[in-house]
Amino acid sequence: MTGPSIVVVDDEPLVRQGICALLQASDELDVSSIEVAGNGEEALVVCAAVSPDIVLMDLRMPHLSGVEAIRELHAQDPHLPVLALTTFSTEDLVLEAMGAGASGYLVKDRAATDLVPAVQAVLEDGMPLSPEAARALTAWVVDHLPGRRAMTLDGVPRQGLDGPDRPRSDVLAAQLTDRELECLARLAEGMSNQEIATAMHVSVGAVKAYLGSSCTKLQVRDRVQLLIRATQMRLVTPALPE
Repeated sequence: MTGPSIVVVDDEPLVRQGICALLQASDELDVSSIEVAGNGEEALVVCAAVSPDIVLMDLRMPHLSGVEAIRELHAQDPHLPVLALTTFSTEDLVLEAMGAGASGYLVKDRAATDLVPAVQAVLEDGMPLSPEAARALTAWVVDHLPGRRAMTLDGVPRQGLDGPDRPRSDVLAAQLTDRELECLARLAEGMSNQEIATAMHVSVGAVKAYLGSSCTKLQVRDRVQLLIRATQMRLVTPALPE
């Protein structure tokens, strides 16, 4: 079976080389090809040319930022996984990246030990987060529980869950099956699709179906929004990082 094709995007040549070396040295990934780009604009061109399986995206770059590049890639192909890989882990940057469509967020200081597992997790539809990113995302979710000002991830005010343009949250929640609720609970614990499948004694395909159905019923587009919506509706309690 052919390994994944990867695009590495970073404006620092030495950093790109280091990331590529880590990926190429991994027996677990068995990478089939690696392409590189030096900024967001180049990333869009390279991804259009090679159709990678995953993109590793720095966030602070000239010409077109990583966040804007993620947003554009997500608009072109919502199923293309993008792992944010950056030096910074401020709450604003984490929220901007995840709100733009990033599938996970890894701080470069942890790349030596966590990069390969994070790439594997994203390829398996997981949502790997460095502890710093997990804390920022969890803090945002808790701060925007019902009764507080409702915001989107990128900071734009929106109607609350029970606003006039959205069905009541209890009506949405009532549509979820017991298996979908169990799947959501395990997602909130930070499990990957494979881990959820093992715990629930079902196939990975069944887990994807449960999560996809939950996204449709709760009117969100991806796993990140699903976890946030489920937390806001108090259906789950996300695991707090150490």
